[in-house]
This record gives sequence, C-alpha cells and structure tokens, in this order.
Amino acid sequence: MALVLSLSLVTLLITHLNTKRVEIKSGKQSSKLNIFRAENAFDGDVSTFSHTLKETVNTLELEFEESFVSHVHIVNRYGNKALRDRLNGAKVKLMRGVVLRKECGTIDNLDSLLIPVSCNEAGSSLVIELNNEFLHVAEVRIFGLVKVNVTNSDMSKAINNDSEEFQSPNCHDGNLKTSCVTENLDNPFLKVGFEVRYVHKVLLINRKPGDNLDADKKERIINRLNGTKVDLINGRKLVKTCGTISFTEHQKEVFWVDCNAVGTTLTIHLDRKDNLNLAEVMVYTLDPSTQDMNKSKLKTELPITSSTSLNYNYIKVGPAKAHDKNLTTFYRSKTANSSFETPWIELSVAFDVEIGVVAIVNRLRCYGNCSRRLQNTKVEAFNTAETLLRACGIVDGVEGFEGEASEADETYFVDCGGVNAKTVRLTDMDNVPNEMNVAEVTIYGFEKGTICDPPVITNSAAWSTFPMTLDQSGISLSVTCAPPFVLRGDENIVCVGGVWSSLPRCTSSASKLFYFVAIS
Repeated sequence: MALVLSLSLVTLLITHLNTKRVEIKSGKQSSKLNIFRAENAFDGDVSTFSHTLKETVNTLELEFEESFVSHVHIVNRYGNKALRDRLNGAKVKLMRGVVLRKECGTIDNLDSLLIPVSCNEAGSSLVIELNNEFLHVAEVRIFGLVKVNVTNSDMSKAINNDSEEFQSPNCHDGNLKTSCVTENLDNPFLKVGFEVRYVHKVLLINRKPGDNLDADKKERIINRLNGTKVDLINGRKLVKTCGTISFTEHQKEVFWVDCNAVGTTLTIHLDRKDNLNLAEVMVYTLDPSTQDMNKSKLKTELPITSSTSLNYNYIKVGPAKAHDKNLTTFYRSKTANSSFETPWIELSVAFDVEIGVVAIVNRLRCYGNCSRRLQNTKVEAFNTAETLLRACGIVDGVEGFEGEASEADETYFVDCGGVNAKTVRLTDMDNVPNEMNVAEVTIYGFEKGTICDPPVITNSAAWSTFPMTLDQSGISLSVTCAPPFVLRGDENIVCVGGVWSSLPRCTSSASKLFYFVAIS
C-alpha cells in the first residue's frame, strides 16, 4: 500500500497555467542525519525525506538550470505536530551561484503539509535555511519558466571593435561582469537569436559602471538603457514590440519584459543616437532545453484527424494538403465572388482538447498578390457541437516575401489561449474576389483526459506519492479509511476524462489520513 497524506488547502493544487515544473538536477545539505540524503527531497516520494543534524545554520540546496521561478511547493515531513513544527521559521532563498537573487519567504504557516512559496525571480538554485533546528523536508517542487539557449547574436559596431571586450556574446554569457557596448551611433541595436520558441519573459540587466569612474560618468552609463525597446522577430517579421524600458528612481538595473508570443530573435534597440550597453539578456519560456519545436511552449503537437473546407479548386489542393506535413503542397480555395462564399477551412482533432497556439504556414514560392492572400485570415475555435468558443485572432503582418522565402518567414502564430475545443477554423476576411492559400497548419495544445488532479475528499486534497502515477486516464484507486473512520460512498474511484468519479468520504474529524492503492 502507498501511504497517502492529507492536505487541507485545496486551492494550493490548482495548476499554474503559464508555468512548468523545473527539473532539479542535484541537491546537497549542510549535514546528514543517518541515511536521510538531500536527494530524498526531490525523488517524487513523500514517504522519504532529507534530514540534517541540528546545528547553528542548517541548509538544503537544490540546483537546476537557470529558470524564472514563479513558485515553490514544499512538502513537510509527515509526523506528529512536534516534528512538523520544526520547519517553522525556515527561510526560502533563490540563488544564482553564491549571489542571493531573492528571499522568497519565511515558512510560518504549518497548517498544511503542502507549503506554497512565491518567488517570481530568476535563479539557478533554491536554498531552504533553518537555524538551530533539525531541517527535514519530504519533497520540493519548483515551478517556473526555463531559460532559452541563445544560439547567435549580433549588434551595431562595438566600442573597441578590434577587441572582444564589448562584443555581443558578452550579453548572453551568463557573466554579469562582462557587457556588450556599442559605439555612440544612431539607433544602436543588439540581436539575440534562438530556435523558434514561445517567449514568455525577457530579462535585461544593465551594465554596471567601473568603480574607478566619477559619479557623473557612472550615471551616464547607467541611463543609456532608459528608453530601450524590445522587439520579438520571427524570421524577417516583426511579431510585436514587447515593451520599452522605463527607469524609475529606484529601478535602473534589472528589468523584466513580457512578450508572450512566438519568435526566433529579440532585437533590443534605441531610437536615438547613443551607446547601447547591457550586461546580460536572458530569454525565458515554458520549454525545457529541448530543441524540438513540437515539445516547446507551443505545447504538444495535436494530431489533426480530419479537415474540410467550403470549396477548393481540385483534389490536389484539397483541405488535407494543409496538414500533410509537406510544405511543397498546399490548400487552395476557389476564388470568392458573387457565386462563392468567403473561403474557409476547418481542421479537427480527435476530441475536445486545450488548444494553445495555432501555427499557419503561408504558401511558399508564391508571387505577387498570391503571397499576401493569408493576410487578415481569422482563426476561431469550435467545440464538437460546432459552437464558437473563441475568436483566437487575425493573421497579420503578411508581407508577401517573394522568391525563396523560408518557413520561418512565412509562419504565423495565433494563440487560442488554452480554450477547450475540437476544431480550428480559418476564414479569409479580405473583400472578394479572393482565395485562400495555406501550406500547413499545426495545432498545439494539451489533450484533455490524460491528467487527473489529486483527488479532493471533503475539504481536503489527497494525493498518492506526489501523483507521478496519476497521469493517465483510466487509472483506478481503491480508497480505505484509516481506523476508526467509516467509508461513505464508492470504494473505487476512476480517472475518466481528467475527472475523478464520485468521491467517497471518511466520516470523522479525528484524522485526515487515507490509504490509496492503485489497482489498474
């Protein structure tokens, strides 16, 4: 039997939509009591725990890839109140190397075994620190955004251009002591490139002036970043201007910019004559280090099972060509006129899913007006009953690259925001006469029915060994109340379509301890 602990705050188990669990790479603690290693705090098993000796300062340190940490879940060791209360007063710190990035909080509420702590800062390790007491932790889960690997960079002419001291790689080397600095130029810029990603946040860290400079020179160097714009580019297209750096009296060093769009390049630039200088640029996404686009924050590619359209010229350019994984083929509608309605194409997945980003590739090697037909295409999401659930957006910025345009040049992204839907419809909104050309459509999202949240039983949230075995639809659990509790309801509960079947109750107020056994 797997021991199942009861947690009293149901709301703590709500999934954060824009964060992902960060993989912990290694752990260490300031000392070790008997066999209780640091690794027990991230082994996915709440029946094990890390445990230090009782010294003046006791720490548990967990290391991971550079990430923007939104929040942390700490699971206290199960036991009597005296054991659980030992964690009271522990500090949770986010670090980058030996540098404190943020003190996220102090643990002072031990009513629940699951203790949430918010960080909202970037770092590469988490430290739990407790003075003059045994430090023991059953499990730690870290959630957030992961740093994107920058593959290339470029910038306006650097000062001391013959030297590597101020070149563009210094702005993504992870070293805050180096910087990239342009000459005093009109509209200076820095570009950093990466594999196609859904970019959530961008962190800009200002250059730190040398200690040997006078106060006025230091101030001039710091103020150069004020007014800097951050643009997200995909291929050769401007996706959006994510934001503009605006100084305040107390904020001139570290700046977060939200992008929340898909792209391959960030352009950081000034619309004036000045030096552009930065210490570091960091790009964050939901995606781990994989370079596979299908596994990125575009989420998981969903298989398109059917497609239809209002009309098309002939079978070789029918709707199936818009999802055949072949960029040399394409869907082409008949020309809309007085006889034909506005062109549209629908693409469906097997059942209702959470639809995130829709990627649309324009017809390639298409010349003249042909290459601009995708402009103003409306993207909508429908359910099984063909009810409109969300108008996701309009394809915009179609420049009509002629000749050998790349896939990135001609790929356009529309975010449906995780709506539960089955079908994506593309409709040509341009005035007639017009026709629609689409080379490929890919739908990204999460299949529903694959995950059941930890089961909630009468004002408590119960889960089994940090539900690592509860991630598949159809799993069945047998519920038995610990004596002297009496079971009220069905003994077996089943995960169906992401929802647990009717949950039983254990009628007593003396304890909230349950046992769950997986039987299928």
